[in-house]
Amino acid sequence: MGKGNKNLVFAFELPEAAIRTIESLQHDLQRHIRGPLVRWTSPEAWHVITHKADNVSEKTAQNLRDAMSLFRKEPVSFTLWALDVFPNVQNPKKLVLRLADPTATGFNLHGSHVPMLLREAVEVNARPWQPHITLGSIAGGRSGFNANLSSIHVPQETFQIPKLTLFEYFRDSSVRYEPIRKLSLPRT
Repeated sequence: MGKGNKNLVFAFELPEAAIRTIESLQHDLQRHIRGPLVRWTSPEAWHVITHKADNVSEKTAQNLRDAMSLFRKEPVSFTLWALDVFPNVQNPKKLVLRLADPTATGFNLHGSHVPMLLREAVEVNARPWQPHITLGSIAGGRSGFNANLSSIHVPQETFQIPKLTLFEYFRDSSVRYEPIRKLSLPRT
């Protein structure tokens, strides 16, 4: 990474009620999946990431921050949907909680980022966006991860997103997020 460059993510922040529900779900998973197989993610890292902008200059970071004022402010809601592993069951690296976007406004806001990112020459992930929360990282070399995730009840709760935030993130022994700019989203 260049000197002074930043790693950024745009992410939807979760409301407190959703965090409490997901904490309860994560506790159920911890009882179901014992041992060192999974390194559990703390609630402070639970965001619904829309885009990453890695290794960007201070100027690009400022331009991305300023461009947030141009985003349409629409109510966004997600529904807790299902447990899964990423990238796939043959090579599981992350234990995730998939989210449904019942009104598609999350997908619309995600898509509205793309022109701004391209204008700043930020690489855009071409894979389809899958809104999710990472609950844990599966230990490397553990292709034997075979937990029956379908036996864990996922409450089908819908919650409104209060904010879209641009975070700078730092990797050391864990990932730490520091907000750069927050955009409050309207409620329905």
